[in-house]
Amino acid sequence: MEGRRKYSLAALNWTMFSVSGFMGLYQAASQVVNTRICAGMGVGSSGMGLMLSLYFAAQVVSAPVMGELADRVGKKRVLCAMLGLVMAGCAALAAAPSFPFVCLGFFVTGFGFSGINAVQSGVISDENGAANAARVLGDGQAVYGLGTTLSPLLCALLLGDGGWRPIFWLVLPLFGLCLLNFLRMPFGGTVSYTGKKTAAFSLIRGDRVFVLCMVLMALAAATESVVYLWLEPYAREAGFTQSQTTLLLTLYWLVFIPGRIVAGRIRNIAALL
Repeated sequence: MEGRRKYSLAALNWTMFSVSGFMGLYQAASQVVNTRICAGMGVGSSGMGLMLSLYFAAQVVSAPVMGELADRVGKKRVLCAMLGLVMAGCAALAAAPSFPFVCLGFFVTGFGFSGINAVQSGVISDENGAANAARVLGDGQAVYGLGTTLSPLLCALLLGDGGWRPIFWLVLPLFGLCLLNFLRMPFGGTVSYTGKKTAAFSLIRGDRVFVLCMVLMALAAATESVVYLWLEPYAREAGFTQSQTTLLLTLYWLVFIPGRIVAGRIRNIAALL
């Protein structure tokens, strides 16, 4: 029984890692193709700003809503629903006949990704135990980094210097395989909702480390948004070739991997900061 439990836990963790890797693949791929999408749809930089704003706004809305919903109805249900939503968003992007469908696709995938992130950490903590959660989460984020590292190279191979649709058709069935795997696994069925509201402002007033973590997360998100939005236009203006731009993106995401692995093994939060 113990051996079966370990096998099931390993299968669950690796499916979680796969989701993280495919999310990284999507994230970096959309970073590569966002200017191509705008050019193909005949919209300028304002259009790119709109679709990315919708993508990040959906993430802001989704995380607290899906986190609480998972406590009410179970983490597995929410996780599978969010994967289905991501697949729908990928399909909308791959088959988009017009720019509004592109915006819808980015909004839906952003909502789904944030919901997955909100639930994923809870599932890993529940199933692996609090003592191992940071290590497993760090390893999962390292796989995310691997996905982002390989993505620009994969885009260069599949897309060349134009197009964007094939990369979204590629990731759609990959998320589908993860969804099918989750559906057959027994996890996340416990409903832990107590009806108590989180005293967020009390936490902020009472925990300086919590405040510092929030500030650092906001700065990291802002930095990633800048890279996400402007790296390719900057590289083009600077006279970089497509191959050089791909190399820049690959190097940017490559350093993500060792940082996540090391951070997941540091137990002391003060030492980590």
